[in-house]
Amino acid sequence: MNKMKVGIYIFDGVEVLDFAGPFEVFSRATLKGQNLFEVFTIGKTNTQINTYNNLKLIPEKSFSDALALDVLIVPGGSGIQKHELQDSNTLDWIKAQSKKVPVIASVCTGALLLGACGLLNNKKATTHHEHLEELKSICPSVELVKNTPFVDQGNVLSSAGIATGIDLSLHLVARLFGEAVAVATAEKIAYKKS
Repeated sequence: MNKMKVGIYIFDGVEVLDFAGPFEVFSRATLKGQNLFEVFTIGKTNTQINTYNNLKLIPEKSFSDALALDVLIVPGGSGIQKHELQDSNTLDWIKAQSKKVPVIASVCTGALLLGACGLLNNKKATTHHEHLEELKSICPSVELVKNTPFVDQGNVLSSAGIATGIDLSLHLVARLFGEAVAVATAEKIAYKKS
């Protein structure tokens, strides 16, 4: 069985649980003892990044690699407002990925990047409750959904904040491979699936 490729974008100031939660879910999803996903981090380059709380990481892949992704996860964190929203390389790369990646999902303020790229135009979306109005200012045509862990709009999904990236990832596992696989994955990581 060919594994689906899940790429998780990481950058200076990324929130750790925003990317680590989805990484854990997709890494643990199996069927008949076989891993269903190949999961890796992607940075602008392969140079070290520092997360929101100063965990140091080296991305496995970079923007210049041929990725052939099935799912792209765009997490949030303080780096979104500090530099990512103004970085044309990041925005251009996400726009280019959106033309070829079947599913793009944001965690927390990663939705601000999707909004800035036009991926949430005339769609329902959510983000961290403290940043809902900021998302609306970046993407005026978005229909904000409050008090929900995630919103599924088919090829674009968004989740409300930090830990809800786990809910979103389990939802995607269920969507792609069935509810039983998602439930088994949640049990492996001792997470109560919502």
